[in-house]
Amino acid sequence: MAENTDVALDTTEKTGNSMMDSRKAKAYLIAEFTSKGIVFAILAVIAYQVTNGQTPSMGLIWLAMVVVVVAGFMEAGYIGSQAWIDRYTGTVKDVAKTVAGAISGESSGSGE
Repeated sequence: MAENTDVALDTTEKTGNSMMDSRKAKAYLIAEFTSKGIVFAILAVIAYQVTNGQTPSMGLIWLAMVVVVVAGFMEAGYIGSQAWIDRYTGTVKDVAKTVAGAISGESSGSGE
């Protein structure tokens, strides 16, 4: 008798799992909010300097640009790593289904 392995391998039926259950997602969100907060604080200081008739500090302008560039690389790296993980887990699921089918005798390419 063949067992139904699709239920055991299907990850969409998990209950209670959300993006916020992942420590990696939480770390990403903290990094995002921190970088946006730093940029906001720098821009607030620059705006204060401009409204008081002072010349904006070039160091602050450069720091804002560096934070934006680093945050961009972090986002691209996170998205790329998630795509790689999704591809890897998809491959593992396909292999697991094939192996489970071969073990239960349902392999279509057995040649018997």
